[in-house]
Amino acid sequence: MEQKWITDRLPECEVEVLICYKYKNREESHITTAIYEDGTMLENDSILDWEDIDGEYDENEDCYIIPQGWWEYRHFNPDDVYNNLVDDCSKIKAVRCKERGSRSGYGSHQRGKTDQ
Repeated sequence: MEQKWITDRLPECEVEVLICYKYKNREESHITTAIYEDGTMLENDSILDWEDIDGEYDENEDCYIIPQGWWEYRHFNPDDVYNNLVDDCSKIKAVRCKERGSRSGYGSHQRGKTDQ
């Protein structure tokens, strides 16, 4: 069964997916891996190792809340820097599972569209 690009919902938080993005001032599209954060995940609860994130601080949990958005570590960052917000000058066109047979990352609680 062929995997299709998904354009009408967001993946679960911290599930690595492929994103198809387009710079607003260019015609060509590109593909990279990324994760989506919905703006409610605490840094302490994340499966990722976050450094120097610019989020809201939760004093009760003594950590930051990871800001909402698409994050990746290959195209929108300098060398040796990870978990970078996908650039504001890009539009996410579609999303799909990273590989066949992997956890789908799409649940019934999804909200929003891919171009957020």
